[in-house]
Amino acid sequence: MSLAAAVMVAAVSVSPAATAAITHPTAAMKAVTELTIPGAGVRLDATLYLPDTRVPAPAILLAHGFGGSKHDVVGQAESLRSAGYVVLAWTARGFGKSTGDISMDSPTAEGADVSRLVDYLAGRTEVQHDSAGDPHVGIAGASYGGAISLIAAAIDHRIDAVAADITWNNLQQALFPQSAVALKTPGVLKSSWVGSLFALTKPAMDSPMTGKSTKSSLVCGRLAPIWCSAYQASVVAGAPNPTLISLLRKSSPSSVANRIVAPTLLLQGEADSLFGLDESVRTARQIRLAHPSTPLAVVWHAGGHDNAFVESARQQTLVRQWFDKHLRAGTSAFPTFQVTESAGSISLADSAPAPKVFEAATLPLDAQRLDYPIAMNSMVIASPVGGQPAAVSSLPGIGAASLAGSAVTMLLPGQSAVWGSKPLESSTSIMGSPTVKVRVVSSSGDAVLFFSTLIKSASGGFTQPQGLVAPVHLMNIPRAGEVITVQLPSVVVTAAAGDSLVVAVSATDQSYDVPKDGRVYTITPVSALSVPTMTVTVAATAGSVWLWPGIAAMVIAAAVL
Repeated sequence: MSLAAAVMVAAVSVSPAATAAITHPTAAMKAVTELTIPGAGVRLDATLYLPDTRVPAPAILLAHGFGGSKHDVVGQAESLRSAGYVVLAWTARGFGKSTGDISMDSPTAEGADVSRLVDYLAGRTEVQHDSAGDPHVGIAGASYGGAISLIAAAIDHRIDAVAADITWNNLQQALFPQSAVALKTPGVLKSSWVGSLFALTKPAMDSPMTGKSTKSSLVCGRLAPIWCSAYQASVVAGAPNPTLISLLRKSSPSSVANRIVAPTLLLQGEADSLFGLDESVRTARQIRLAHPSTPLAVVWHAGGHDNAFVESARQQTLVRQWFDKHLRAGTSAFPTFQVTESAGSISLADSAPAPKVFEAATLPLDAQRLDYPIAMNSMVIASPVGGQPAAVSSLPGIGAASLAGSAVTMLLPGQSAVWGSKPLESSTSIMGSPTVKVRVVSSSGDAVLFFSTLIKSASGGFTQPQGLVAPVHLMNIPRAGEVITVQLPSVVVTAAAGDSLVVAVSATDQSYDVPKDGRVYTITPVSALSVPTMTVTVAATAGSVWLWPGIAAMVIAAAVL
């Protein structure tokens, strides 16, 4: 699935500080104009959309997803234009008809390009200005477009508001995830997703590079040479080399998030095996620590790279409301945190499960935690020679949809183990990332493991929320073993009364790079399962309070499955 498919719409509105005279577009002003705009040493293919309503008007920079182009956002741009906004959509360097190499949202490449686009808008009389050379402008995008939105807002403070959807905080952590808390060792290569992503760097049919293939372009497409060589070496080794680590960090919002002062809306998808919910939490934490007064909101929706369009209309509305509030000085309240429970209610139309939206006055990084005692017996599992057969937790762009939400394909005999709580006395929901401490002993001195939270039903079936796993990579493990805290996948899921909360581990996963030498692990939990909890209200019905999970009657004793 192309990352461009999940691009988010955003809108900005009139600034009260703008003092330019209001006029109406004339026939000489084309509603839609194709442009070539100089970037930072490249030429950017762009389209300018002028509103039919009065001008000058606020502007919106609209970014596309990885592997896409400005053509992916035509519908969104036209909608915004019709709503009275000036919209500038562009194709990022290295894609479509834009020249240059792909540098994965580097602040000095793609980030500098966005500043040139802001310069262009500063010269347009149809655009509202806060001061000379400073257009009243917001920026929004999803995935690749979301990262550049955050990075651009950090390096160019002329950007007045930002909305970023389903994007990353730290690209190294996203592509080589390490779920052992506080461990600096690079994590496990997310090989299926990485392969799919880099396949999108190949030139499109309308690219100026088509027909000019070289050895480098055949391997890495229009990826910058330094990225190409570092990527190849790291994939072969199964671990990022120092050059790739440096590049990944520079192309991460985490490297500049402490410089973001514009009001920021962070949206993240619950169905996302590429960039999970914790990406938004990390970015929100950085912004709040650096600038506590910066307006900040987080939305966890039912979409993501594995289910892109499930709440797209609502997401578009939320983004517009955010810009209305912070660029029009709107007075409407905007919840600090919103979250969707995918099967939170039943549709009156067809009796099908329907999403239910909740709100909270605090961010998910402020969540309290409850402990659920689990079994603590030692379990021995094996990682097979050659890494096959391997468990299947999710597939890029599909997630666990094709697996019908079952954990059966993850729990391969001899390769997996589970530890659970006693049956719950009342229903409870997990919102965020549970944690658990375990001791790991390895026959080889190192370990690659995949942890997850499961729900065991009263009838004995297992469900793995969204097919998400938490990879752990350990090196130089002492003979007596190493105790680590595992940050389990961030999920939004409800367990019914009679269900059990379960910690699972697997020695293999088809979506990741796993050892081929064969080894044996002994895993022992040494703590309870710690679950994040928040008090939320049902968004559609004011005053209905739900505790997530409920505090009453939640003291659960340990049990062995």
